[in-house]
Amino acid sequence: MSVAHPQAWPGKGTLLQHGVGTSPVVWTTVAQRVEIDGPDGEFGTRDTSHLDSVAKTKGGTILDPGDTSMTILYDPGETTHTLLQTLYLAGTVEQWQLVHTDVITSGVAAGSTLAFSGILNKFKPTGMKIEDNLQAECNIAGSGLPVFTKVS
Repeated sequence: MSVAHPQAWPGKGTLLQHGVGTSPVVWTTVAQRVEIDGPDGEFGTRDTSHLDSVAKTKGGTILDPGDTSMTILYDPGETTHTLLQTLYLAGTVEQWQLVHTDVITSGVAAGSTLAFSGILNKFKPTGMKIEDNLQAECNIAGSGLPVFTKVS
């Protein structure tokens, strides 16, 4: 009997993209990503216990899609970094997409995607020290249901 071994996909190469338009959406990859975390969504619960319960019981409420954060090597003149600054100041709900590395085409991630809507609610330049790189910490507050699409 053979034992299936889980596949571990590298984080290196994961894309975070901003989308414009519909049918089709035009996706632009944010440049110089150092780290991406999230989304860290959570499904809400409510207590449904009553006086005859022998243990706590819970019921589901609604999904909070959570936040997606990233750190970039910040280049104030780079086109996608300028776009991030503009989106931060606009405070509008935008289309976003993570592209995972479970499929690589011509050296670029082309795998499963997690598309979501959200507001870029943080853009914080950091690393302004003698031996650091100029970076920016960004956060996207999710809005609505995310959509996961598996690539075969």
